[in-house]
Amino acid sequence: MTAAMWATQVDAMEPKIAQAGLPPLSEGERRAILNYLERNAGTQ
Repeated sequence: MTAAMWATQVDAMEPKIAQAGLPPLSEGERRAILNYLERNAGTQ
Protein backbone atom coordinates (compact mmCIF):
# COMPACT_ATOMS: atom_id res chain seq x y z
CA MET A 1 0.00 0.00 0.00
CA THR A 2 1.03 3.60 -0.47
CA ALA A 3 1.73 5.93 2.47
CA ALA A 4 -1.65 7.60 2.00
CA MET A 5 -3.40 4.24 2.00
CA TRP A 6 -1.68 3.28 5.27
CA ALA A 7 -2.84 6.49 6.94
CA THR A 8 -6.41 5.60 5.98
CA GLN A 9 -5.96 2.05 7.26
CA VAL A 10 -4.63 3.18 10.64
CA ASP A 11 -7.65 5.49 10.98
CA ALA A 12 -9.93 2.54 10.14
CA MET A 13 -8.24 0.39 12.79
CA GLU A 14 -9.01 2.80 15.64
CA PRO A 15 -12.66 1.67 16.12
CA LYS A 16 -11.58 -1.97 15.93
CA ILE A 17 -9.00 -1.36 18.66
CA ALA A 18 -11.69 0.20 20.86
CA GLN A 19 -14.12 -2.63 20.07
CA ALA A 20 -11.49 -5.12 21.24
CA GLY A 21 -11.42 -3.32 24.59
CA LEU A 22 -7.92 -1.99 24.10
CA PRO A 23 -6.85 1.56 24.89
CA PRO A 24 -6.62 3.94 21.95
CA LEU A 25 -3.25 4.58 20.40
CA SER A 26 -1.42 7.52 21.89
CA GLU A 27 -0.35 10.20 19.44
CA GLY A 28 3.24 8.99 19.80
CA GLU A 29 2.29 5.37 19.08
CA ARG A 30 0.20 6.38 16.10
CA ARG A 31 3.00 8.54 14.71
CA ALA A 32 5.61 5.78 15.23
CA ILE A 33 3.41 3.23 13.43
CA LEU A 34 2.71 5.61 10.54
CA ASN A 35 6.38 6.59 10.26
CA TYR A 36 7.33 2.93 9.93
CA LEU A 37 4.56 2.17 7.44
CA GLU A 38 5.31 5.27 5.36
CA ARG A 39 9.05 4.44 5.21
CA ASN A 40 8.20 0.96 3.96
CA ALA A 41 5.20 1.83 1.80
CA GLY A 42 4.84 0.76 -1.76
CA THR A 43 4.15 2.98 -4.72
CA GLN A 44 0.87 1.38 -5.79
